[in-house]
Amino acid sequence: MFGVTLKLRYPFYGAMIGSACGSAYIAATNTLAVALGTAGLPGFISIAPQSWGNYFIGMGISIIVAFIVTMVLYKRFITPEENKKLAVTTKEVESNVIYAPLKGEMKPISACSDPMFASKAMGDGVVIIPIDGLLKSPVNGQVTLVFPTKHAIGLMSDDGNEILIHIGLDTVNLEGKPFELFVENEQTVTVGQPLVQIDLDMIKKEGLSTETPVLITNQKEFDIIGAESINYEDKIMKVK
Repeated sequence: MFGVTLKLRYPFYGAMIGSACGSAYIAATNTLAVALGTAGLPGFISIAPQSWGNYFIGMGISIIVAFIVTMVLYKRFITPEENKKLAVTTKEVESNVIYAPLKGEMKPISACSDPMFASKAMGDGVVIIPIDGLLKSPVNGQVTLVFPTKHAIGLMSDDGNEILIHIGLDTVNLEGKPFELFVENEQTVTVGQPLVQIDLDMIKKEGLSTETPVLITNQKEFDIIGAESINYEDKIMKVK
C-alpha cells in the first residue's frame, strides 16, 4: 500500500472504494467467519463453508470495482506533471521501430479517406481506425508539437524519426473538446505512455471520421510490419 497505491493516489482510492463495495456485499449477505484469519482471497479458510460462495463474490466485487475506479480516475484526472513522474524509466525498444499508439484497424496511408493524407503530402505512414480512445506514445523520444486544439501531436524519436499523429479528420474544427491532453511540449515520453484521451463518440456525433494518420514526416523509407488488426504497442513500422 505505502510503496505503490498510496504514492500513485488513484489506485489507493480505487482499492478503498472497491473494498467498501465488497465489504458491503459480504455484510449484506451475512457471510460468517468461524475464526480470525488472513485477509484477501486466502481468507476463505476462516469463513464458514456455507458462506464461501458469497465470500468469493465479495472479493470479486472488490477487485472489479477497484480496477474500474482506478482507470476512470486515472484517465479523467491525471495531469501532465503526474504523467511525467510516471514515465521516469525509458523502455527497451527496437531501434527505428514505430509502435502502435492506438488499438484498432491499420491501413496504409494511401487508404485514408482524406485525399490530402492519402496523397502523402503531409508525410508517409499508416492510418488507424481506433476502437479505444487512449492515444499512447509510439516511440521513446520527446514531444515536439502540441496543437492548441489538441487534435494533433508531433514527436521526435530517440532514433531521429519525426512522427506526426493527427487524431481524426477535420477535428481541428472541434476546438479541442473531444481531447484531454496528458503531455506538453518538450516533454520526454516513452513507448506506451498516455498522450491524449479521445472522446471517439463525440467525434462521430459531429459527423467526422476517427481515422488517425500516423506519419513519418522527415522523408524516411520504412516497411509496414504490423497486421491489419493491431493492439497497443504492437510493432507497426520499421524505418530503414
